[in-house]
Amino acid sequence: IFAKYYGIESLGEFIGFGLGVAQIVVGILIMIGMLRTVTYAIGIAIHGAGTLAIVYPHLLLPLGESSNLIFWSSVPILFASIGLFLNRDEDVLLSLEHFWKQKTKIL
Repeated sequence: IFAKYYGIESLGEFIGFGLGVAQIVVGILIMIGMLRTVTYAIGIAIHGAGTLAIVYPHLLLPLGESSNLIFWSSVPILFASIGLFLNRDEDVLLSLEHFWKQKTKIL
């Protein structure tokens, strides 16, 4: 994937595994609502880099011969991620960080 879409030919197995684990950790932190400012920003950076690197040619010529419209689905997700980041203070429904702050405020 790195060679085809990002132009990185020699990404070591250890580095690739580490990047995958880091991405999983960030995803879990986003889902449980911990460190929202940092994790949402990292999530936007990861998704934005993927969108620009992989989807960019398909965005320029969406109906081109080798293009695929399925890649367009990452664009609204990117904007939704940006919207979530901008409203991170109101995203408290299942947030462990918000729960922890409320619990320590009572004590």
